[in-house]
Amino acid sequence: MKESIEIVHHRGVKIIDSDYSGLTGEPLNVCIQQHNNEIWELITLGEKNIRFYTDVTNTIADRDTVKIFKETSKKHEPYTKKSAVVGVVGIQKVLLQAVNLFSDLKTVPFTTRDEAMDWLSQD
Repeated sequence: MKESIEIVHHRGVKIIDSDYSGLTGEPLNVCIQQHNNEIWELITLGEKNIRFYTDVTNTIADRDTVKIFKETSKKHEPYTKKSAVVGVVGIQKVLLQAVNLFSDLKTVPFTTRDEAMDWLSQD
């Protein structure tokens, strides 16, 4: 888990990297809220057409987590060009579908970071 978002460049394209791997429950929810506050700061500074990479490997979401993801995804959707996630397995696939349906963000799941980053770096 990273304490804050990281801005990375892949093939010359800027990508916001949020790592929630290994988190569960309240620590996961606090981290998501912190990252989203940082993202909102970038948006208020004029950032748009953002590409998001999110790692949820070995996380366990609860109802609050899903609610937070839905709310923040909907809030960030107008500023988002692409969104990719890795680590989505089992019930997380259903939760991702719910978040995508609610937000129109259409986050795409990938098996590896490299696959996700390659897709995010394409127009």
